[in-house]
Amino acid sequence: MTHIDRDLSQHLGLTYREFQALTLFSRHSHMSSRRRWLPEISVVVGLSQSATSRLIDRLDDRGLISKRVGLRDRRSFDVRLSGEARELLHRAAPILHEAVRSAVASSVPLLADSPFIRCLVEQLDVETGPAAGT
Repeated sequence: MTHIDRDLSQHLGLTYREFQALTLFSRHSHMSSRRRWLPEISVVVGLSQSATSRLIDRLDDRGLISKRVGLRDRRSFDVRLSGEARELLHRAAPILHEAVRSAVASSVPLLADSPFIRCLVEQLDVETGPAAGT
């Protein structure tokens, strides 16, 4: 996870958990109801509900989302992604692919000749193009 966290932070200014939350919000952005529940978001990002609430506040403060807290239940939010958040998500795909490829390559050097690892790296190269120098 450190490869992914580092690369997302360095290139996009996002933590992996912020990225997960934005991805969740983007998956439902086409629906007429954009209502998200704090317990659901907490499970996806792997944080407590209070930490998730702070994460959502940070995304809102940065202008990546706009949120409206539910009137009847404060654990629910109507969330909309900003144009900047959509651009960050678009730019994140190749960064994530390369971070995963790098993590796999560095984490399992003894398994580098295994058919599974070769297939995984080849699949990532097909999706993103070969990494420089490989």
